Amino acid sequence: MKGGKQQQRRSTTVPPEHVPNTSGPRSAVVVAAIAILAILAFANPQSYWEARKARQALESRAIIARDLLAAAVVHGATVHPAVEVRATADAGLGIAVSEPVPVGTILFSLPESLMLTPPPKAGVNASKDRGPALAVELARARFGGGEQSAWLTQYLTTLPAECPDNLATMKVEEVELVKTSLHSWKVKLFKDGLRAVRKAFPGLSSKDLQWTVCMVLSRALGRPSGGLALMPFVDLVNHGTTCHVNDRSDGSRVVVASRNMAAGEEVAFLYAESPSRARLLTSFGFTGDAPAASLVANDLPAYDAVFLAKHGCAGPVRISLDLERDGRLLPSTMLKVLRCVRLRKYTPAEAALAIETGRLEQPWADLPAEPLGMLKTDLSIVTSTLNSCGSAIDGKQMSRQVDLVRSLKKGRSVIGQAVSDETVALMGCYNFLAEAHKVLLPLAK
Repeated sequence: MKGGKQQQRRSTTVPPEHVPNTSGPRSAVVVAAIAILAILAFANPQSYWEARKARQALESRAIIARDLLAAAVVHGATVHPAVEVRATADAGLGIAVSEPVPVGTILFSLPESLMLTPPPKAGVNASKDRGPALAVELARARFGGGEQSAWLTQYLTTLPAECPDNLATMKVEEVELVKTSLHSWKVKLFKDGLRAVRKAFPGLSSKDLQWTVCMVLSRALGRPSGGLALMPFVDLVNHGTTCHVNDRSDGSRVVVASRNMAAGEEVAFLYAESPSRARLLTSFGFTGDAPAASLVANDLPAYDAVFLAKHGCAGPVRISLDLERDGRLLPSTMLKVLRCVRLRKYTPAEAALAIETGRLEQPWADLPAEPLGMLKTDLSIVTSTLNSCGSAIDGKQMSRQVDLVRSLKKGRSVIGQAVSDETVALMGCYNFLAEAHKVLLPLAK
């Protein structure tokens, strides 16, 4: 009866057309959603509250990052009006544009004075420091307890609390495997960084030691004047190809749109000129859509940009080596990845002839003896790429790498597979081009 009186009182104070329909489909959806949330919260309260806490932490970092962006402008940075901070799908922060932006637009510039760098040291060449000094400077700023600028305090708050799943978090066997790869220098950087920070701050916990060196490994960028630096706001830009970075003569770093960008698109640049799964995993803790191995082809001519764009060869040229499911690098893959290099190295007339005759898809042994100039260009490309693939393989470490990969495969190690794939791809590249070199050498004389 009590419920009936309440309903009667409600009906005398609210017009019938404004009474919520608690039996309608929309209300049913809302009730169902609330019920699901309640079930999740009570069925697994720890996961629910941890996820909620993580969301709140991300929202706090986003607010601080927006404040940091405003402060950067005050201190000499420039920011395009369309640039904004957003949470990303993978529960991180990123940068996007809120309106269309044409190619070539400078989205953000950071003066060197706002970068976190180690202080100059007499007798030390800054360009040779691979990170330990920067790690010490970061530890001093984060854990040293001394006075620091409001700008630096703001920046430190935008850094993630946890280390990504990169080299710093890998098992001992996985680190040993990385030492047998072309990324062995990262192991040295990591260990030297730990040693330097531990010496400077002997009371620092193991967790804080790991975090400090991990931030340098995953976020530091090379600076124009040499050495490494942590670059506020620039290090919020995620990995991708919508943008690229340039360095100015005054030491500033600029982020530039590589193509026309639509509203809502994420600002992203490649973290490595020649990304591979192993290279990205050891530094940044993800693989993305990177190939098994990759080589960058620099300083290639671009005689006719329109022609190159028409045939899919605009922009930077990378030799991306990917394996088949059975672990093989196919000859057709090698011909395909060298296609744009050859089109750029040929003269315009030669490039047009190569397209017309299908030369770029022909096996080396089937190439005609003329024109001689094209054969010499092909031989030059094959020789330089052969040397690049060969120099990336450490023959002395091969046996140990095979043993470590075999051991790690039992635990389905992601880095084990990535390192193995990279080595196999580079060896396949070397073997294929060694045969091509034998074919082309007598023809190009």
